[in-house]
Amino acid sequence: MKDPRVPLGNHHHPYREAFVCPQGVFDFVLTDPREPENPRGYQIYTGKRLLLPSGIDHVVQGREGSVLMGFGSVPFDPKKLIGSRPEALEVLTDELRKIREGY
Repeated sequence: MKDPRVPLGNHHHPYREAFVCPQGVFDFVLTDPREPENPRGYQIYTGKRLLLPSGIDHVVQGREGSVLMGFGSVPFDPKKLIGSRPEALEVLTDELRKIREGY
């Protein structure tokens, strides 16, 4: 996260998303569009994940130096691939295994 003062998101998608935090802390505000008066806050930190159903509005704000990886249930697009540090990929691999095994 280069500038923690700038929130990310403030949108929703027609697909599910998984967020993994290999480093740092992120605060999410999630809003079900059917209940816009009831936004809910969640925090994830190093080694934790958050799974979002499709259609949920989300805004995320991180702390300086934090790293967040987001994945959607959409086809892979190699043009959107970015480099990552090896330890981030190790956490990602472990988290994806847990998701697949139903943890």
